[in-house]
Amino acid sequence: MIAFHHDPLTHTLTCSISGRMDTDVASQVQREIDAKLAEVADPDLKVIFLMSGVEYIASAFMRVCLTVLKRLPPQHFKFLQCTPFVRKALTVAGFDTLVPISDEE
Repeated sequence: MIAFHHDPLTHTLTCSISGRMDTDVASQVQREIDAKLAEVADPDLKVIFLMSGVEYIASAFMRVCLTVLKRLPPQHFKFLQCTPFVRKALTVAGFDTLVPISDEE
């Protein structure tokens, strides 16, 4: 589902996401991310979503991504290690105009 790694030296929160990000899972992921962002409470925080383990994303998960994006400057949020399916879904939804989307590390 989701695992976090916070590096206070680089002000980076890496969220390793895996599995199917359907409607039910997205609501739980939202709660976990909200709790982690509140715990870290760093105004210079950069958030990275590692998507290599994601098989499917629903619109509910895209809302989770928008919620995180709204809390940060656009240059402080990005998607990495996207599978072709995930990259296409994010691009069709317009995320590529807002934040970097990469299949690289």
